[in-house]
Amino acid sequence: MISQETLEQFREEYNQILSSVETKGFAEQQAFEQWKTHNEKVVENSLLLGQALDMEDGEMRMAEILALFHDIARFREVSSSPHFSKLTKTDHAEAGAELLSLLPPFKQLEAAKQEILQKVTIFHNKPELPKKENEFVVYYLKLLRDADKLDTLRLTAEFLTYRDVKVSPADTLHLSKSPAISDSICKAIINDMMPKKEDMVTYNDYVLLQLSWVFDLTYRKTYLLLNQRGYVKRLYDALPKNDNIIDIYRKARIHIENQLF
Repeated sequence: MISQETLEQFREEYNQILSSVETKGFAEQQAFEQWKTHNEKVVENSLLLGQALDMEDGEMRMAEILALFHDIARFREVSSSPHFSKLTKTDHAEAGAELLSLLPPFKQLEAAKQEILQKVTIFHNKPELPKKENEFVVYYLKLLRDADKLDTLRLTAEFLTYRDVKVSPADTLHLSKSPAISDSICKAIINDMMPKKEDMVTYNDYVLLQLSWVFDLTYRKTYLLLNQRGYVKRLYDALPKNDNIIDIYRKARIHIENQLF
């Protein structure tokens, strides 16, 4: 699928982009470091999942490139770089696909591999899997979405446990720090639907929305890692308790156990 030489070329491009970044202040530098670590963790998660799926070496290299670049355009939100000035898309996933298309190693790939890299990057953060895409795009997309969600849950769990960052995610997401939870978020999960981002009002809504990702994962290995790392319990412990929250947590635990046995 992807040669080791091609992977090394993409790694070099990634490192060059990050080394060209200039942040605007302390908070922006902290966000930059957080996203850099996130990308590295998504690579780790992708390789763990790939090993569990018995992926071939070339497939693992494709998964690594996708993990490295899936959020590359997020860095432009807190920094400047000559690479970002060429981008025209506003959505970070679409902008990431656009940036990929400008890289020399991307241009050397055959069209089928270019399509996988671009479409998986574009779709990785969408609420649902695309209904009409070729099997190779969906194959890598499922892997990346699981790996990405796993690490985003880590980020939230660590913030809720330690709160050692200078800028609250509530501020970054422009959400209220009120302890309230919106009824629409609870009702969606209880009714076996994914809550909508546009319904979020408070940071607790965001935490509960992330907890609902338990129902949107694909692989048994993902559930094993989720269970071992205890992210769901840490999110639940940080939420205010009422009948809805308790019911949702119980529902999540049953779902995880059903995927493991």
